[in-house]
Amino acid sequence: MTKVWECTDCGYEHEGPRPPTKCPECGAAADLFDMYEYDEGEEWDLDDDDDDDWDDDDDGEDEDEDEDS
Repeated sequence: MTKVWECTDCGYEHEGPRPPTKCPECGAAADLFDMYEYDEGEEWDLDDDDDDDWDDDDDGEDEDEDEDS
C-alpha cells in the first residue's frame, strides 16, 4: 500500500509512510494532513466532489434578463 498525505490547507500531496513535519508549500503542521492509501497500479482520486452536483445548463445569465423586449 502506498500512502499519500494531502495538506488540508493548500492541497499539497506528499507520498510516504508519514506526513512531513510541516507542509513545504504553506507551512501547515503535520496534523493538518489527511492520509489516503492505494495499491500500486490502482487509480485514486483525492477529489471527493461529485461531478453530478454541477448544473451544466447554467450559462451564468439570469433567465429574467431576456424579458427586456
